[in-house]
Amino acid sequence: MKTALITIVAIVLGYYLLPIIGSFIAFAFKSFLFHFILDYGLYIVAFAGGGGYFWWKYLRKLD
Repeated sequence: MKTALITIVAIVLGYYLLPIIGSFIAFAFKSFLFHFILDYGLYIVAFAGGGGYFWWKYLRKLD
């Protein structure tokens, strides 16, 4: 349960903070592509990593 909560908090924080951080970095580099990769690439990594880790922990408990 603790792991699930940490995962949810991490995803929510990432969801709100990454676009802001991405915007600053993209503004510094003035690159739309860089902004796009940062925003969407990190979302995909956060969701896949968080979800995968949670399911791995959950499935190990079932064994």
